[in-house]
Amino acid sequence: MKTLLGIELDKFAYDKFIEHYNFLDFIPDFKTRISTAKQNFKNDFLADCNCEHCTKAVELIINTTWNESE
Repeated sequence: MKTLLGIELDKFAYDKFIEHYNFLDFIPDFKTRISTAKQNFKNDFLADCNCEHCTKAVELIINTTWNESE
């Protein structure tokens, strides 16, 4: 992921987060599903690379407030 920087890395991280979220479609409670997806995404994403850029991309996703209606 060292070849991706800035908005490209943020987009890649967002796509990976959505994959984790969609995988958990069997969890009906939104708050449980989103918090589980965030934790799984963080563990998975930072296992590949934990450089400053990747850490910031993960923090952006983790600190985003997600609403059930979106």
